[in-house]
Amino acid sequence: MKVAVLSFYQGRVTRGVETFVHELSSKLKNQLDLTVYQAGSMPPAPKAVKPNLLTLFYVDQHSLAIKAFSRRMLIRLALSPPDILMPLNNGWMSLLAKRFCQRYPTKLVLPGFAGISWEDRLNLFLNPDAFVACTKHQADWARTINPRAKIVTINIGVNTDRFKSEGKNMLTV
Repeated sequence: MKVAVLSFYQGRVTRGVETFVHELSSKLKNQLDLTVYQAGSMPPAPKAVKPNLLTLFYVDQHSLAIKAFSRRMLIRLALSPPDILMPLNNGWMSLLAKRFCQRYPTKLVLPGFAGISWEDRLNLFLNPDAFVACTKHQADWARTINPRAKIVTINIGVNTDRFKSEGKNMLTV
């Protein structure tokens, strides 16, 4: 089974989504043909900005960079479409991936890493082949947004082998 993951920030930052992709790819590398597509070396990710009309409609500079990246990757994937496509950065990436999956025999999996938000509401409106909720609460919420959507819950937590109480404490009180 051929799986393509689109992760704009992979290799640039190590937040939850990027850590998830790293763990997923290392665990499944011998079971699937999994390829992670990332933007590569670029300037640091922009700091979180207060939502405004530009961000709401995905026409801010940051969203347009994700759109350009998504288009390039999907053009490349059209040469040999994957069985499963999992875009991780919402907005344009989800919209373009849905369009791609309508043209090719590819299943769309949209994870709910944004949480209960506008981004995941849009993801649910796109009727993916599967929406991955990170908690039972999020899955219950998702069913109220799109009762017809196939919703799978995968609890994403902390790897306790990497984070132990006897480790170095980075917080100071």
